[in-house]
Parts: sequence; structure tokens; C-alpha cells
Amino acid sequence: MAITYPADETLLARGKYSTLGRERNEQIERIQKLSTTMMNCLTVALLGVQEAPTEKREFLTHLRTCLGNYENAWNRIDELNAERDALHGEAWDAEKVDA
Repeated sequence: MAITYPADETLLARGKYSTLGRERNEQIERIQKLSTTMMNCLTVALLGVQEAPTEKREFLTHLRTCLGNYENAWNRIDELNAERDALHGEAWDAEKVDA
């Protein structure tokens, strides 16, 4: 009994789908790291307000930067999900058509 493989187009679509999934996971890890950084900055900023407000003001700038990066990662995840959804039919439902 010979092994039958999906068509090349299906295999390419599956490879793209997998690559998009990997990038999505990387963006999720990025958001997790940014969340930790933001929590740490907020803690320092809170203590700074109580102790030395002018010395801790740079943490506000750092928080703004983190928030911008957070939003960029979130938007990228949305884009990746849309690309993956578009590829899903080509990558996985093709088997049902061939059967």
C-alpha cells in the first residue's frame, strides 16, 4: 500500500500556516514580557510618587513605550490570526475534497 501525500500547494499552505502560528506565539510571549515590565514600572512609579516623584518620572516614559509596543504586538496577532484563518481551508480542508 503506497503512502499518498497531499498536493504541493496543500503542503506549502500548511508550512505557511505553521510559520504564522510560530510568529503568533512569539508575539504572545512578547506581550507577556511587556506585561511584566509594565507591572514592574507601575510598582516603581507608585513608590516614586510616595518617595521622590520627580526622580521616578522616567518610568512614565518607559510605560508609554511599553504600552505602544504592547498595542503593536496585539495588532500583529490580529493580522496573523486573519492570515491563518484564510489559509486554514487551503491547508487542512483540502484533504476532505481529495477523499
